[in-house]
Amino acid sequence: MYYWEHITIIIGNGINIKKLLKSYNEDINNMKADINKKLLKKTLKEIFFLDINKTITYLPEKFNKQLIIKLLNEEDLRRRKIFENLFNKTFLECIDQIIGKKRINGLEGLENYFEDEIKTKGDKEYLKVLLNNLEKIISLKKLRKRG
Repeated sequence: MYYWEHITIIIGNGINIKKLLKSYNEDINNMKADINKKLLKKTLKEIFFLDINKTITYLPEKFNKQLIIKLLNEEDLRRRKIFENLFNKTFLECIDQIIGKKRINGLEGLENYFEDEIKTKGDKEYLKVLLNNLEKIISLKKLRKRG
């Protein structure tokens, strides 16, 4: 699930930009079936609430957590509801929005962001096929018995 590590959430623009950074999460690069299945069901809040990547040394480790808390406590009630809705979306819902499987309220425009990002990052068709089949690929992975 290496492609997820490069996704960031950007809110606002110009001097008002609020950007969640890559989280340090061992699960993201873990290829074990059970962990991947759980990752699909995790909310954006759960994914980004972790400490930021240790290579980002100019910001505090809890940067994402602090930003999410600030956004979820926004004074403007309308904005607060938008952020609550966004951070309660699952990774799988984001994928469904990106590939056009479902249109999900609160994730409008995510597919456009994805299109723009992959123009510079790689094989567009490969990524689309991968995302279209990701849930199936993960569900078919066999769990290994440990011990």
